[in-house]
Order: sequence, then C-alpha cells, then structure tokens
Amino acid sequence: MNKLMVFLIAVLFFFSGLTSLVYETLWIRVLSLGVGSTSASMGLVLSIFFFGLSMGSFIAGKFSYRIRRPLLTYGILEGLIGFYSLGIIYILFDFHKILGFLPLEGSFSWFGVAMKFFLVFIFLSIPTIFMGASLPLLVKIFVKNGENLGKKLGLLYGLNTMGAVFGAFLTGFYFIPTFGILKSNHMMAILNFTILIVAYILQKKLAPMEVQPKRKRKSFFTLLPKNSSTAKKLILVSCGIIGFTSITAEVVWNKYLGIFLGSNIFGLGLILSLFLLGIALGSLILSFFVEKVKDKINLFITLAILGVGLTLTATYLLNGAPILVHLISYYLGATVSVLAIKSVITGIILFIPTSFFGALLPLGTRILVDDHHDTPEIVGTAYTINTIGAILGSCLSGLVFIPIFGSSFTLKFGLVLLVLIILFITAKKYKSPLPLSISLLALFVIFFAQGIDFKNIIKSAYYQRATSDSTLEDVMKYFAEKDGEVFKLIIEGKTGIISLSQVPYEEDDWQSYLRLKTNGLNESFYNLEKIDELPKYEGLLAFLPYALAEDPKSAFIVGYGGGYSADFLTSTDLELVHVVELEEGIMEAADFVHKGNNPILKRKNLKLEIEDARFVLATGKTGPYDIIISQPSHSWLTGVANLFTQEYFEIVKGNLTEKGVFSQWLNLYNMNQEVLKSILKTFYTVFPHGGIFTNLGDEEVILIGTKKDIKYSLERLTVLSQNKKIKDQMAQIPFKSPYHLLAHFSIGREDILKLTHKATLNTDVNAYAEVRQSRLFYQGSKSNPEDWINNNFSSKFSEILTLKKEQMPLFYRNMLEAVLGDIPNYNKFHLMLAKFKKFAGDNPDFDKDLGKFNLRIERFVTAAKYLEKSLKYKRDPETLNLLLETYLALQKYDKAARIYSKNIKIKNAYTECLVLEASAKNRDWKRSAKLAARITKNYDNYFNDCGDYINKALGTYYYQVSDFEDAISYFESFLEIENNDLASMGMLISSYIGIGRIADSADYMETFRSLLQTEADALYNSAEFLKNVGLTEDAKTLEDRAQNYSPF
Repeated sequence: MNKLMVFLIAVLFFFSGLTSLVYETLWIRVLSLGVGSTSASMGLVLSIFFFGLSMGSFIAGKFSYRIRRPLLTYGILEGLIGFYSLGIIYILFDFHKILGFLPLEGSFSWFGVAMKFFLVFIFLSIPTIFMGASLPLLVKIFVKNGENLGKKLGLLYGLNTMGAVFGAFLTGFYFIPTFGILKSNHMMAILNFTILIVAYILQKKLAPMEVQPKRKRKSFFTLLPKNSSTAKKLILVSCGIIGFTSITAEVVWNKYLGIFLGSNIFGLGLILSLFLLGIALGSLILSFFVEKVKDKINLFITLAILGVGLTLTATYLLNGAPILVHLISYYLGATVSVLAIKSVITGIILFIPTSFFGALLPLGTRILVDDHHDTPEIVGTAYTINTIGAILGSCLSGLVFIPIFGSSFTLKFGLVLLVLIILFITAKKYKSPLPLSISLLALFVIFFAQGIDFKNIIKSAYYQRATSDSTLEDVMKYFAEKDGEVFKLIIEGKTGIISLSQVPYEEDDWQSYLRLKTNGLNESFYNLEKIDELPKYEGLLAFLPYALAEDPKSAFIVGYGGGYSADFLTSTDLELVHVVELEEGIMEAADFVHKGNNPILKRKNLKLEIEDARFVLATGKTGPYDIIISQPSHSWLTGVANLFTQEYFEIVKGNLTEKGVFSQWLNLYNMNQEVLKSILKTFYTVFPHGGIFTNLGDEEVILIGTKKDIKYSLERLTVLSQNKKIKDQMAQIPFKSPYHLLAHFSIGREDILKLTHKATLNTDVNAYAEVRQSRLFYQGSKSNPEDWINNNFSSKFSEILTLKKEQMPLFYRNMLEAVLGDIPNYNKFHLMLAKFKKFAGDNPDFDKDLGKFNLRIERFVTAAKYLEKSLKYKRDPETLNLLLETYLALQKYDKAARIYSKNIKIKNAYTECLVLEASAKNRDWKRSAKLAARITKNYDNYFNDCGDYINKALGTYYYQVSDFEDAISYFESFLEIENNDLASMGMLISSYIGIGRIADSADYMETFRSLLQTEADALYNSAEFLKNVGLTEDAKTLEDRAQNYSPF
C-alpha cells in the first residue's frame, strides 16, 4: 500500500473511534432514563457495551483468516452500525414503555431486573459486536508482511483511541449542546455511511488477500507457539489485569474529578477525554520506538512498574490540586477561567500514568505475536481479555469495592494485581534478583502510599473564580485548618461522595448545624438543636401539595435528602409514603445524624426503596399517587437534569390520580432567566393548573402542578395553621396563619405561560437547561433570576385559592399584614396593596389599614390622607400614632404637634415618645423637656409600650439640647438593636465630635457613609417605582428627600 492509502485507512479508523465513543455516550445517557441511573444499572449497561466490543474483537480475530477483503468488511460493519443507530435510539428513548408492557410480577424482582438487562443486551449486542470487530480487521490489512509490526499496532490502537478522545470531548462540548441527542446520533450514522463508501472505494484499489489455513485452538494459550515461554502466557493474562487496573483507576479518579471538574455534561466529557488522551498518546509514542527495543518483555515490566508508581503519585497530586487551583486563579484573576486551570492541572497530573497504561496493551500484543499471520487473532483475543478485565474492574470497583472498602483500597487493589502478575512474569523470565526486588518494592510502596482524600475537593466545590476584590485569605479560607470546614462523616457511595460537615465561617452557631452534601454540593442541613423543625423550602415542598390535595391517601417522594419531606408526610394521615432514594449513602448519613435511631424509618406508612425514582415512575408499576414530590434541586447535574425535562413531567403526570398534586423543588443557584423560563414553560406545558411559590431573596422555588383545577381552601389552611405539630415543623416560614403561607405564592400558571411563550422547552433530547446551566457553572456569573419572579408577581390568588368576592377586602388586608415584615419585596407588597384598595372601595373601615400599609412602603403623602380621614371618624391611639409616624417621616413637625394637641385624650405611652421626637426636632423646648422628664422618670413603663424606640426619642431630645453625654448613652443602646438607623447614627457621631471623642466617632463614620449612599439610592429607586405606577405626589416627596438627604 502506498502512503496515501495508509493515511486514508488510518483516518477511517480514527473516525471509527470517534463514532463509537459518541454512540456509547449517547446510548448510555438515554438508557439511564429507561433502566435507571443507579450504579448497578449503569455498571451493567456499560458491561454489556464492553462485552459486545470484546465479542466483536474475538469473533473478528477468530475468523479473520477467512476474510479476503477486510477493508470492505470493515466498511460494511461501519455502515450497519450507522443503519442500526438510526432505529435503536428511538427504542432506547422508549425503553421504559417497553418494560411497562411486559407482564413482570414486581418490576424490581430478580426476574424483572434480569429481563431488563436481557433486553439491553439484545439491543446493544449487535452494534457493539460490529464496533469491536474493527481493530482485528484493520490489523490484518496492515500486518500482511510482518514489517514494523509493533509500530503498526501502536499506531492503530492510538489512532482509534484518539478518535475516542475527540468523540468524548465533542459529545459533551459540541454535539449535544449544539444539535441535541437525536441529531448527534444521526450525524454519526452519516459518518458511518461515509466510512462505508470510502472503504468500498479504497478496497477496489487493494487486491484480495489470501485465505489463511484454519488453525485448531484448544484454548487461548494455544494461540501462542508451542515453544512460547510461560512469561508470554502470563503477558496474555496480564492484558486482562491491565484492563481491570486501568478501569479501576478511571472509576476512582472519576469520583474525584466529578467533583473537581463538575458532575455535568461538560465536566464528565472532559474527564473521559483527558483519560483517553493519555492512553492514546501512550500508544502512539510507543509505536515510534517499540521495534528498536530488543527485550520487549523487559520494557513491558518497566512500563508497568513505572505506571504503578506514577498512578500513586498522580493520586497524591490530585489531593492537592484544589489548593493549587485556588492559588493560580487568585494570581491570574479573571484572565483565565477556573475550568481551564483545572483542565490543565488534571491533564498534567494524569497524562504520564495514563500514557504508560496506554502503551501496555499494544506492547503486550506485540510481544505475543511471533508469526504475523496470527496477528489479527492474537490482537482480537488480547483485546477481548483486556475488555473482560475492564468489565470486571468497572462492576467490582463501582458496586463492591468502593462502597465497602473505599476508593483508596480499590485503587491499590488494582495496582497490587498488576504488580503481582509482573512479579510472576519477572520470576519466569529473569533469574537476576534485581527485577524481583523492584517488583516487591513496588508492592511495599502501594501498601503505604497515601490514598484518595476527598476533603479538599469537597471544600472547593462551589469555588468558581477569584473576584477583583478577593484577597488571598478569601481564596484560601476553604482550606484553613482553623475555622475551615469540619467533616463529621464522609461516605463513598455508589453514585457520589456524601458528606456531613460544619462550616465555622458561614454560621455563628456552626456547631449546631450539619450540612448534608453530595459531591460537595448542598443537599440539605440538619439543625441539631431543632431536629424536628423543617427547613423552609423542604417544609413547603411537602406541605403545599398535602394542603392542596383532596383527601390524599398516598404520596411518592423522589429522593430522601435530609428526610424532612418524608418526616412531614409520614407524620400525617397518609396511608402510604413511598420514598425512592438513589444513593444508600444518604440513608447512612441520616442514620449518623439520628445516632442510629432514625424515627422516620419506623413509621408504618413509610415504604423506602433504593432505586432510580424516574425509572420507578416510568414503569408505571407502583402508582397512581395523590401526591408526588420531586426533591433533587440541582437541575444542571448529570442524572438530576433528567428530572426537569418535559418527558419526566409527563411521566409524573401519568402517575398522579385525577386530583393529584405534583410538587417540584427548583434551586435558582447557577441559573439565569433564560433557563428559568425554559423550565417553567416546560413544567406548565405539561401541567394545566398550578403556580410557583417563593419569596424575595430566596434562591429556591416550589413548582406546584395539577391535572385538575383544584384550589386551596382558606378554611383548611386555617385548621392546619392551628395544628401545633405542623406549626412547630413549619416554624421557618413561620406558619402563624394561612396568609403567611400564601405570601409565598408568586405567579400562576396562566401568567407563567404568557411570560415564557418565547422560551425553549427543556427535553431529554435537547438537554437545553442542563447545557446552559453547565456553562453558567464554569462562568461563575450570577443573573438573579429570582428578581424576574418578583418583578412579575401577579397577586392573582384566585388562581390557587377559592375566594368569594365579599372575602376579598379582608383577605388582602390579612395578606398585607402577613408580609409587613417583607417590605423589601416592594413589587409584591405594592400589587397586593393595589388589590386591597380596589376591593376596599370607599369603605371607611379600611382607611386606617390603607394608611398603615402606605406608610410602611414610604408612600407618606398617600398614607397621611388615609390616616387623617380615618382619625376624623374613628379616634383611637393606633391611628393617631400611625399619623404621627407619617408626619415625622414627612418632617412636618408642626402638624404632628397640632394633631397631638387635638387628640391628647386618646394618647398612650408610644404617642408621647413620638411627640417627644417631633417636639425636639421642632425645637419646642417646653413640651419636649416636660415629656423627656416624664418618660425618663417612668422609663420601664414607657419601654413596655415604646420598645427600643424610647432610646431614639430620648437620644434625639438630648442631642437637640446639646446634652451629648446622655444622647450618646441612649443612641448607643438604640443602635445595639437597630444598627442601621441612619438618623440615630448621624446624631451619635455628632455627639461624639461635640465632646471631643473623635476616635469613637470614626468607628461609625465609614458605616454611616455607606448607609447614607445606600439610603439615598433606595429613595431614588422607590421614587422611580412610584412614578411609574402613577403615584407622582409620593414620588416627588421621596425625590426631594433623596436630593436633600439628611437623616437627622
């Protein structure tokens, strides 16, 4: 063959590797939806894939002597793979439906599991056998004369693996993000057909090869010549051990790097690419010098021992990689992304050990070949044995060794096997004690070498980049021994690393909390002092559907998490609460928290199952349910992302009873408006009724969806709010009344679809949200999608609540009372106030309330009008005091004095505190002195009614009369409680300066300046908002205050 022909065939083989890896990634990803994404399921699917490759290699090698046109045969097989792929992808997408049709008694029985994977074997065996056959066939073309055999084997293996490198990288970074799964699959099919056409054309230019005589084999050892040494036979066995060890190392490193680089579509693609890159380069580098080495067995032994040592070194270096990333990112700033830094560091660390492993298989194969006519069969058999070793390594490490013994033991076990086989090879080949001593030393080093340590990588899981104002201390605080994260438990589960830890730099009372994390990302937290109190959104996740469902009997919970949703629902009257958790380590963590006595697990209505919840629902064997709760909230993580797609929501809908309720937790961390709109549109395209619940400043959302138009009952919510156990559990809201709960309602389904009509649906096929959130994860940017929810709050409670028209005024009044403590949620408060005003009409009974609510959102002019009107016909202390507060805010001290004089008979202690401040600022010394004396004399009694405000009022008086010592005393007391009150802080600073305590004033000055600017900006923003909604008089008042802002 000429050089051009060799080059073209090599290019074909490169693309074979690329397409095979793309198919593997796509098909296994899709199959995870049908068979479940548990470690057992994924391990078995991967094993079936590997088994097909090994069988294809073995069969092609076994019968290669009969094939006269191997290039054409190779092309036909590639074409058949492409043809097969066009149909199989649709079968794999609907695999759960196929299982649903089968008459399986208990879909999770041993028979059901066996049937499930028998079907996977049937569907995957044909294309994978064809894929595995390619290497022996092309080997036959290249080695027909036996020249440079080692070089050709290394090049072929390296080129095919390099194609796999590009396949792994492009699938994650280009194909799925750009084209989605279906189009990517079809593009690979086109590439397969192209390979077929090119192979057909090239085969025409090659003469048919002679058929070799068939050789009878009794065992795979008889592949070797009769005079082959025992060392060579051991090298054939070592091909399997190389596969076992390399895959074991990959599984262990995957667990670590999944946290380091990210457990998302980009991170996982990058991990596989880096691992395969080392293997490919190792094989290619070997090809350049292998034929020049006389003692190839000695080279094999040397590479294996060095590979073992470098693997241990790489493991040690990976433990320190997070610290190095933080340091480099600090000095480089935003010029280089953290992902790029991590990728380079990972590549450097893994390149050498993986390249040594990559050289071992082609080198071992070359050693085994003496007669070039036997090359295809030996290559096929060696590749088969290697793949079987890989199957064992994948299954045993992920399913047995790591969960039981941990990653360090698992990695060392694989390395020990490799050293032992090398020890036997050395003993049979060499009589010199030196090689044996080196092998024994390697065993000694393995036992005492440092293993994988997950602490540093868990600590840095949320770190994305150093900001411009970051100090070195900020960047390195994660790893500080003092005040750094304290780990109480680390579990190496089958699907991730589960940890319980305490973080001193995040909470003052950090010893009272345990953070539950999976792969370094927060899942939940335990308040050890109040273990029965539910975290706010985990409480809402369970309570909202329970309160909405009509006479619910059963519930299904996706994921156990911190156990709070299960705790709430199992403590109700539900007959069945079916909890499906993917990771056993989560249950071990819960057991640790409850000190081996988890009360939730003892409840009779609980059914706990370790399985993939989507798979359980997809089979349709256990439902329908009145309530379904989906707890996993990190919507960009691989696997979890499948719980936010249209197909998943359809599965959930199909498992709900007609009046059932679905509750979905959505974390807004690592999200932008584009992704949020996509998920919301997807959810409410499937569910015809419902709404979203959240609150300003919260980065979490609860989505409620129903099949029928069922609504909350105010009466039922009232009853539930009076239940002491529920009230205690929901204290984080707090659940004082139905209105405190309903205050979290934000937007109904109808408005959501209007607001998101241009958004893209998120599906299993396009992975729209997963791809975009994965990008955001590495960019480290924040776009505050919660602001979009707040800005589009609709106040249409009629969409979720049954209300009569006559109930509306009182309902909105109570709602406004409930959210008075949430004044920063300006838009929500304003819209509810507008509704209250509309339904209240001209009813004078609500004037005081309208005045109070307008006062609280700084609509002072409007507030004064309502309160003045209310006071005319209903003279009471509360109305008087509200009006005095309004006049103080408007700095109308004369009006305050006059209204006080007119209504002095209805005053109370708080009235006198307000008038004291107004009189002092109005320089009415007589009245202010009289009030100050009375209040000071009866301080305790006045404090009961005025609270800490008494100190501000007295401080203002003494400041105005230049008694700075007393002013300081009162202001310091007041600011201990109200530390952001600008007026008090300004007068305190002036008082310090007035008596020469300049140093003390400096302690407050910086805070004062900052708050002053913040307050002025807030006034301008509020004025702009009021102007936009037509309240020009109120807006002008705030603008005037902002322009001439003086807090005292």
